[in-house]
Amino acid sequence: MPTIYLTTGTKWVAPQNWGNPSSIELIGSGAGGVTVAGGVGGGGGGGQYALKNNPTITAGTTYSYVVGSGVAANTNGNNTTFTDGSGTYTAHGGSTGTTVTGGAGGTGATGATTANNGGTGGNSSTKAGGGGGAAGGSGVGSNGAPGTVGGDGAGGTGDNSKTPGGTAGGGTGGSGTEWTAALLNGGAAGSGGGGGGNQAGTGGNGGNYGAGGGGGTTGGIGSQGIIVITYMATLEPSIYIFTDPSVTNFSVPSDWNNNSNSYLVVAGGGGGASAGGGAGGMLLGANASLTSGANITLAIGGGGAGVSGSGNPNGTNGNNSSFQFSGYTAAVGGGGGGNGANISSGNGSNGGSGGGGGINGLATSTGGSGTGGQGNNGSGNGGLTTGSIPGGGGGGAGTIGGQPPDNATGGVGGGGTSSSITGSGVIYAGGGGGATYVAGTPGLGGSGVGGNGNSSGNGGNGTVNTGSGGGGAYNAGTGGSGGSGIIVISYAGLSFWFPESVDSADSLVKERRRVVLIGY
Repeated sequence: MPTIYLTTGTKWVAPQNWGNPSSIELIGSGAGGVTVAGGVGGGGGGGQYALKNNPTITAGTTYSYVVGSGVAANTNGNNTTFTDGSGTYTAHGGSTGTTVTGGAGGTGATGATTANNGGTGGNSSTKAGGGGGAAGGSGVGSNGAPGTVGGDGAGGTGDNSKTPGGTAGGGTGGSGTEWTAALLNGGAAGSGGGGGGNQAGTGGNGGNYGAGGGGGTTGGIGSQGIIVITYMATLEPSIYIFTDPSVTNFSVPSDWNNNSNSYLVVAGGGGGASAGGGAGGMLLGANASLTSGANITLAIGGGGAGVSGSGNPNGTNGNNSSFQFSGYTAAVGGGGGGNGANISSGNGSNGGSGGGGGINGLATSTGGSGTGGQGNNGSGNGGLTTGSIPGGGGGGAGTIGGQPPDNATGGVGGGGTSSSITGSGVIYAGGGGGATYVAGTPGLGGSGVGGNGNSSGNGGNGTVNTGSGGGGAYNAGTGGSGGSGIIVISYAGLSFWFPESVDSADSLVKERRRVVLIGY
């Protein structure tokens, strides 16, 4: 079944094709081996394994987790946790030992369907003890061997002896391979073996994942934990929708198809002032060449804040969004709408699309410039400095911002652009409409997603997750905020089919196998 590895970070977004049966497996981190003068120290305990069947997961929802980090000598291992829609479940890290005893393996899992305990670190007498092995889905982690007059202790094996422990004398524990077929950035994935003790030097480090370090003159490192998520993919293509700025990574799935993928990146829209804010830059691309298992940094731009329509500063520019594969281009935040109110400036700010030129009773204002291939220019006030002295519309991804048609009407926001990358048509990146003085008719936001202008109150906000510009305001009002950005990644995966027994009748169904690797 499709498998996802979480080895760092704190937030994960469920794919749109999430389905049951599913499971989440956790391993806590191993403890560090004991450092002691003369090298006679106990081994660190291995991390615990916990399994949760059919967790409460909803496609497209963001979930929090903690992967227990690796630790130095004399340090307890850290817990690994995952919080779904029903609660939090935990696999506990191992404990460090003393100059005489090895540390206990992780135990006492909470919220899990089943759990296996980590191996205890080996005791020490005249030699150093080995680290405990990590538990896994097949069983407990083995205890590290004690250090005796006969020699240092070897590390305990991981997952019911599936992974070898490090050899006595400071050998590094083996890395687990139970999930290697699903690939983890091209490397081994499973429950690690404990590090070997080394009375004459540095204890062996625990193997990935979750194994304890061996004792020594410097104790070995306890290895980090891991989270493994398995689910049934229900449809094609696979679609990931990122709107939460705290999610900062996309790990390329193992069935990533360089010849059949597409992506949408939209930056945050600019805030309005007396003129409309410009839309965030919009980028549509296809067939990004990525390597399965590679970690790609994401940045989701927030919308810019609106400002008082009768003050001096422009609206705040939106923030950039980016899908940072090799050779990427960032989508540029939308330009803030220009202010003016009888000052000599009031020009819109440059951005993905430019902000509109502000209301100005003294001079012509101009719109800000858009970024080529991402958006369009905003429009100025057209020299209309009398009457209701209108402001210009912010630029959109589809068209330039509208210039006021007369001295009583604000400029409309530039039109957005529609995309069906999520499976249905959505308009993104419309510009904000310009304001007018009290008696005038303010401009509408572009394509219904840009914020509307206002003549006596606050400008409308750009629609969230579209990167649209905020509407302008005047008099006592405040310009609208720009809409937040978005990133969407879609691909037709390289399919693998296996017969699986998945229902109560024990019938065989063909299930598409997918591997998704998430790391930061």
